[in-house]
Amino acid sequence: MRRALVVCLATLCVGAAAAVPAAAATRAQVKAAAVKAVGGGRVVDVEHRSHGRGWEVHVVRRGRTYEVKMTNSLRVTKVEREDADHDRGDDHGSGGHGSDD
Repeated sequence: MRRALVVCLATLCVGAAAAVPAAAATRAQVKAAAVKAVGGGRVVDVEHRSHGRGWEVHVVRRGRTYEVKMTNSLRVTKVEREDADHDRGDDHGSGGHGSDD
């Protein structure tokens, strides 16, 4: 009985250790997808949304912060600029669509 318990615990530990790199790879893929969606930049925050409903990533590009939301399968569902310039209500220009480049 004791031997079976040791084998079982060893199997669980190996399985848990193997799961860590997979989770890290997923986070790296999420970061890459968010940066691509914004067109470049640096990831400053990554959150897995509650109840496993995808990811929320904050990316800074050229001094502006963007929030990128995506599904668990890395399909981008929303990209929204969060900086103060966007919140001033300036309706001139692209109207929030397109690139600021």
